Amino acid sequence: RAVTSLLNQTYKDWELIIINDSPTDNSYEPFVTSINDPRIHYHVNDINKGVNFSRNYGLSKLSADSKWVVFLDDDDYLAPDALSTFHNLILLNPKEKWFLTNRAKVNGEPLTRFPKSDSTYRYAFDYLITKRCKGDATHCIETKLITHSKATFSNYVKQGEEWFFFYQIGLNTKIYYHDHNSTITDG
Repeated sequence: RAVTSLLNQTYKDWELIIINDSPTDNSYEPFVTSINDPRIHYHVNDINKGVNFSRNYGLSKLSADSKWVVFLDDDDYLAPDALSTFHNLILLNPKEKWFLTNRAKVNGEPLTRFPKSDSTYRYAFDYLITKRCKGDATHCIETKLITHSKATFSNYVKQGEEWFFFYQIGLNTKIYYHDHNSTITDG
């Protein structure tokens, strides 16, 4: 479902890097043999190493011309206009380096709560400290921002692991929030 949601995007210029962290699970074989889109790159960890290792590994596999990164877990999927929404936000706000939209339930209820749409926020202050901004979200981050900040996911943290990654990025820029349900989740 996650991969199909990428294939069904209205914006077509994307690259998908899949990291399989279940190397002994043979149930993925039919899926792997069905991949015939050159935009999809499939990698398998040699042993189960966890989500943080897999995210870092995926970042290391980005194409040299990659300009933006959106993370998508396998139990979520993108709304058909998610990438076009980010593309339009990038064109309308060329100075911004980090965009954030909603992660929402299937019924449309957003899990993301920010005070105002089309505004900027500080990750550490507004999200971590004062909690003015809450909830899981869909992040679209300029690739250069990730590489220049040398941000990585910690291999030692198992809960809230993304907080450290986003904190590293947040030291160099603010978040631009736009109220749009980009990622859909069952959970």
